[in-house]
Amino acid sequence: MSNPHFMPEIASSVNLVNFIVKEDGLTAQLLAIVVMKEEPRLEEQKNELVVSLAEGRRRLQDLEDEILRLLTNSQGSLLDDVELITALQESKSIAGEVTRQIEVSEQTMQKIDQARDAYKPCGIRASVLFFVLHDLIVADPMYQFSLDSYVELFVSSIEKTKEDNAMTTSVEEHVQILNSYHTVAVYRNACLGLFEKHKLLLSLHLTTSILQSRGQLNREEYQFLLTGASVADRRNQAQNPDPDWISESVWDSICELSKLQNFQGFQTSYEQSLRDWRKWYATVEPERESLPGEWQTRLDSLQRLLIIRSLRPDRFLPAATRFIAETMDGRFVDSPPLNLEAVFNASKNTIPLIFVLSKVDPTGQLMALASAKNVQAIAVALGQGQSARAEKLIREGARHGFWVFLANCHLALSWLPTMEKIIEEVTESDPHENFRLWLSSEPHPDFPIALLQRSTKITTEPPKGLKSNLQRLLLQHTDEDLNRVKCGDDRYRRLFFALCWLHAVLLERRKFKSVGWNVPYDFNDSDFLVSDNILSIYVEQYSNDMPWEALRYMIADACYGGRVTDDKDLRLLRVYCADFFCPQALQPDFSFSSSGTYYIPEDTTLTGLSNYVRDLSVIDPPEAFSQHVNAEISSQIADAESLLSTLLLLQPPGTTVQSAGGAGKPEDQVYRICETVEQEWPADIDYPLIVARGEGDVSPLRVVLLQEVQRFNRLLQFVRESLGSLKKGLVGLAVMSDEVELVMQALEKSKVPEAWKFAYPSVKSLSSWVLDLKERVEFMSKWGLERIPKVFWLGGFTYPSGFLTALLQQFARRNTLSIDTLNFDFLVQTTGDENQIAQPPKEGAYIKKMYLEGASWNWESHCLRDSEPMKLITDMPIIHFKPVARRRATTETTYMCPLYMYPIRTGTRERPSLVTIVELKSGGVDSSFWVKRGTALLLSKSD
Repeated sequence: MSNPHFMPEIASSVNLVNFIVKEDGLTAQLLAIVVMKEEPRLEEQKNELVVSLAEGRRRLQDLEDEILRLLTNSQGSLLDDVELITALQESKSIAGEVTRQIEVSEQTMQKIDQARDAYKPCGIRASVLFFVLHDLIVADPMYQFSLDSYVELFVSSIEKTKEDNAMTTSVEEHVQILNSYHTVAVYRNACLGLFEKHKLLLSLHLTTSILQSRGQLNREEYQFLLTGASVADRRNQAQNPDPDWISESVWDSICELSKLQNFQGFQTSYEQSLRDWRKWYATVEPERESLPGEWQTRLDSLQRLLIIRSLRPDRFLPAATRFIAETMDGRFVDSPPLNLEAVFNASKNTIPLIFVLSKVDPTGQLMALASAKNVQAIAVALGQGQSARAEKLIREGARHGFWVFLANCHLALSWLPTMEKIIEEVTESDPHENFRLWLSSEPHPDFPIALLQRSTKITTEPPKGLKSNLQRLLLQHTDEDLNRVKCGDDRYRRLFFALCWLHAVLLERRKFKSVGWNVPYDFNDSDFLVSDNILSIYVEQYSNDMPWEALRYMIADACYGGRVTDDKDLRLLRVYCADFFCPQALQPDFSFSSSGTYYIPEDTTLTGLSNYVRDLSVIDPPEAFSQHVNAEISSQIADAESLLSTLLLLQPPGTTVQSAGGAGKPEDQVYRICETVEQEWPADIDYPLIVARGEGDVSPLRVVLLQEVQRFNRLLQFVRESLGSLKKGLVGLAVMSDEVELVMQALEKSKVPEAWKFAYPSVKSLSSWVLDLKERVEFMSKWGLERIPKVFWLGGFTYPSGFLTALLQQFARRNTLSIDTLNFDFLVQTTGDENQIAQPPKEGAYIKKMYLEGASWNWESHCLRDSEPMKLITDMPIIHFKPVARRRATTETTYMCPLYMYPIRTGTRERPSLVTIVELKSGGVDSSFWVKRGTALLLSKSD
């Protein structure tokens, strides 16, 4: 195990021996390899001297032992013991000779070490690269790399560099060439087995690790890059100079960034040059623009990356790519495409090849390669009852020289250790040179580590982008397929292309994260093929009057909808089908987008469709999905946060806190974080006093208040005890349990421990979560000890739906109505400032602090409108949730807007995020416009 974890009671009862290679030891081992390859005589001399020195020291020790033995056994006067005197004289002579030899050997060893030190940068670089690969297991359990295979790659790099640069005279130049070649070789070899989303992670981790090995990485700045700003108390923070375009989180970042040594004065400079910074902020690609004032020349490339991370996180990935290209070179941002033939040519008959699956079946591609190589290939889908057949095929393939492909190994995990032994036996028996064992598996944490380490890993992923998906679908069809439906015109071909477009849009919409789909669905070709069959039947049977509603139902609900688990996602799917499968789709110039950029071409033959798709851009604008440009910005920010959070997990334990807090042990830094949280931690709400003040009040709202107070007090007490246990464990006064250790690891990375989230869900950082909790506690305390609020903060409840139900119950009791007959009217007010609300409403409640995602609010026309660029989430006015004994008839101009507790719209199985549906005026557009925008209300933001 690369990182075993033992319970404290086990660790205290046994002696643990750590055989894991460390960086210094690996550096020495790899240095010996490179010197043996480059200067074999030098390494041989060193080995001989090591033996000689050991032998000399052993002889000296033997002489000392012999003298001690004679002294111990001597009888009488020492001067009369001839044997002793003779032995002493001989020992003196031999010891002098041996000592002189040792001195000469040590001097020679120093000279050899000086000569070997010229190659030490190779050992250091190679060691750094191995640990970069080793860290990747955090990103995916299938990313396993063995030291043996890495050493083979290192030796190959040495030999290849030596062949290609035989005329190089300078050792320093040769070392630089070797380091460059081996770094690229490691990157390309690793990329073969990495998913696309992790390739930039590898490049960035590799770049920063190399900078750190050179002493060129400021750990404090790097920690800020990974975690961002963490503000526990804004009371002493400077005032935001322009909240209209500087968000709260951006201003936090500016203020915290100014505290770093190399950014002193940044906040002041920012305020003084506000116009210049706003112009820079509004550019499309700020990473390519010069920073205002002195900061372009004052900061290096990593420090400029901190500016992007703080002010324009949506451009972090392109900026990181640029940083890598500037620090290393362009080869580390352009991963080579998968070439299965090249993989085969570099493979060996003793090393299995594993396809790591991601929604793409490699069987067809593999069989095509086998056919091209004129080799027999036999595939078996593993599962119940297939292990005996698989074993037989492996042994026969090794004997006769054909390929064996065992698919879906993740379905036969219990048999994989047996297969591992079979592979070892086959390997030792000298298998046929043409034999290859191919495997495929989805990522799984229980996949045997040894099998992964000894195998060549290959990732398979679906194509990205509308163009790639459309091309793939069209390549699966022939002219005969498109002409098989006898309808007398091109109706089928037009609707077939509409279905292709629908399939591509549904797949690519996942990139928009929560404003794309609430749940990311794995739609596949079987959904498309079944829908295509239904489409062909309908077109052939209904030549004059197409039953559009039935067709849309079959595609949206029966075919694709079978995978959809969220009713808001099903609503979106139905909207797309209504747009694409309608009478207008059979007319010329039918467009898939409002701009008319994407349409059904007039030439609907396979060649005509293929030519149209060929000319499409490889970059899909949000407009192709009926999305706003902000949707892409949101997804880019989410991708950046995902990369940085994973990169943070790759850091060795203790390094993150130490870098953030300056000097001191990691334990001391965590201890200080505990003290900071304790200082900001609110006191318990006075539950007995609240009960006493409301004695006799059994109204639904009173019951909700008491339940909320109890939940918050449980949370406050639990966290207080958790911090106390952690502090005792850090100073050695108590045993650190697994639960306490998880809390420590979370605090170390400025995260909220999972154990603290039991009261309500949140995705906020630690500092923001503490501030938010203080506000919640203050709101509940004022309500209980002072008076009922004029305006309620629905997001401050642990169970918001319980509060809404209480409002309905209260109205039902007053009016003697059944609660099942009640609903809410949603009356949007003209203000978002609760101070402008004179008194609470007679029925229901005013609700504040709700946020619109995927739209903004038109305060003049009191309806939805499109978001402004870069304003991803906007404030919503106060809304009066008014209980009514009827249901207003909804129209196409009313958008049924879902209200979620927090940005993760699915929530969890135990705590769904959806609270209710709020009716909002759609603002002169059809409500389907906002469905495709993914518009929703949130009770809580991420930060």
